Amino acid sequence: MTGFWIAAATITLATLALILRPLFRRPPPPDVEADHDLSVYRDQLDEIARDRAAGLLSEAEAEAARAETGRRLLAADRQAGRPAPGESRARLPAAIVIALLLPLGAAGVYLGLGNPAAPDLPLAERRNDAGMAAATARARTERLVSTLAERLRQAPDDLRGWVLLARSLTALARYREAAGAYGQAAELSGRADLLAAQGEALMAAADGQVTPGARAKFDAALAKDPTEARARYYLALAEAQAGRRQAAFDGWAALLRDAPADAPYIATLHARLSELAPALGVEVAPLLADKPIPANEGAAPGDGMTDEQRAALIDAMVARLSARLEADPADLEGWLMLGRSYMVLERPDEARDAFRRALALDPDNRAARAALDALDR
Repeated sequence: MTGFWIAAATITLATLALILRPLFRRPPPPDVEADHDLSVYRDQLDEIARDRAAGLLSEAEAEAARAETGRRLLAADRQAGRPAPGESRARLPAAIVIALLLPLGAAGVYLGLGNPAAPDLPLAERRNDAGMAAATARARTERLVSTLAERLRQAPDDLRGWVLLARSLTALARYREAAGAYGQAAELSGRADLLAAQGEALMAAADGQVTPGARAKFDAALAKDPTEARARYYLALAEAQAGRRQAAFDGWAALLRDAPADAPYIATLHARLSELAPALGVEVAPLLADKPIPANEGAAPGDGMTDEQRAALIDAMVARLSARLEADPADLEGWLMLGRSYMVLERPDEARDAFRRALALDPDNRAARAALDALDR
């Protein structure tokens, strides 16, 4: 233990030397204009960080902007990084205070937090911290949405702005508004992927159901681009929701055959086809073996949303579907859909419960039985 305190004292003295050394330098005259530049450049760095987090800048654009602003900040700092007149007279008292408080403060922090016998931080407090971080992120996204909406009122032809607004609204679970923003972007660009994104947002607003409005967007997307993966995926899902299992199987099988080898949605297609195969009496193994799951498994076809945005969308859809089924527990297809959703989210206990609820409604349902068998393996 003595060795620890010697090491701690050595580190403290070295830290004091580094902190106190600048206090005894002779200050050059201040540069007020450079001080102003410093403030401006720091604000610019904060703005770049916010724009990058919001998706307004790519990583390459943000890095270039940070590098240029940082260069200017360093140049201004060389001019402005000096004490103001009269500050040198306060240096000796400041040095004494620091020399006394730093060791005492470090010792106090160690005794309070560094004690190996100290109890763990309560789980509730850690969850509260996580909740505060989530609330802060949501507030930041809300501000971004307001800023974007105002900007788009002034520049309604800004395609990139509409796409960013749609994705931000999706992250806030404001799906109908997101669908409207995607619709504006699709109208400006004529892009099939944005029509498919609009359909997906309409689905999210309907608890994952492929509504007639959503289906119309997927059909329009395929009319522009017959290879649009997301539209094909959800149109097959619409067949499954309507009880047309063979049509759903054929749609997903065709999408799997056409998928690139590294497509991130191959795992989802494997799961869908494996669920339907027993009920249809189809041998699915050769089809799955022909297109194995890549390393980036687990996603459905998407439009470039961030992981956080897609996770928020999926979680909200699943929560709303679960709430609807509690109010209407006789919906067999709903319980099957909920079970599949929980499987994708890797929540096996909840998936088992959903499939058991489906079997309670239809004891001979082979899709639910096969899913339960797969979960119990």
